[in-house]
Amino acid sequence: MKQFRIRLSAVIFFVFLTSMIIFDPVGVFAQENMCSLTLTKAVQGSSFSLYQIQKRNADGTYTTTKEFSKYPIDLKLTDTEKMREAASTLAGYVTADQITAYETKSVDEHNSVAFTDLASGLYLAMGNSVKVNGKPMEQTPILAYLPASSEDQRALYDLTVEVKSSPVKEKKRYKVYKVWDDNESKNRPKEIVVALYQDDAKYEEVTLNKSNDWSYTWENLEKDHKYTMVEISKPKGYKVKITEENGIFTVTNTEENTPPGNPPNNPPENPPNNPPERIPQTGQLWWPVAVLAALGIIFLAIGIWRRGRKE
Repeated sequence: MKQFRIRLSAVIFFVFLTSMIIFDPVGVFAQENMCSLTLTKAVQGSSFSLYQIQKRNADGTYTTTKEFSKYPIDLKLTDTEKMREAASTLAGYVTADQITAYETKSVDEHNSVAFTDLASGLYLAMGNSVKVNGKPMEQTPILAYLPASSEDQRALYDLTVEVKSSPVKEKKRYKVYKVWDDNESKNRPKEIVVALYQDDAKYEEVTLNKSNDWSYTWENLEKDHKYTMVEISKPKGYKVKITEENGIFTVTNTEENTPPGNPPNNPPENPPNNPPERIPQTGQLWWPVAVLAALGIIFLAIGIWRRGRKE
């Protein structure tokens, strides 16, 4: 009988401990691995600001933070081109609305900057423009998931990304085009408003509509300034992405129920990493695992109990 009681006590303790690990309703056993993001080859004398765009939930899904939830940007980032477009669009709104950074750090003497103790999520890193040999340099914004994933799908909690920098374009002329991706939807607004920003200050707002072919051109702009574009009016039911190439801004609004087109064939040289594929995705069912495990433990306990009674 004494031996039976010892066995039964061990089984009860094992069942309790295992159930706590499986179900863990208050997260007692769950301890999140913190992440870091290190940027290399940044412009010395500049600084980088970090913004958390999304938080990763316990089930592996992502929730957009309050600061960025009001922007109709498609954050289903399935390829590197979408990452690049989202980074450019988000950076424009950060500039326009002067969003407070999660953290800002200066680039060190080794041309690098490190952000540590970061919770899992999607982050945007933006470097300011500084002059090098009298010429202003701009640094491409970086959008990255933490943890990232390696080629063999291992989680990378400490991510290093190389910064791409280039001289600010000496252009006096910029043009904006509006593109609708909505299959001629009846929900398309009659006009939209966009704004051109010169560095961190608004330069001018313009209205685009059918009468001006949904386009506008700025002439005789001052050189040695960084120009960005944002969409002021946000059409209901549409996502927005803004890209710039050779002085031409393209503002694309995609109706949310319109199938996406093929992405352009010009991905960045060192694209940010997508989230690890090994994490649970939306719609995956994990509760059967816990239930089956619990049932196995119960049957084990019953078997030991019966054996103890026979003895």
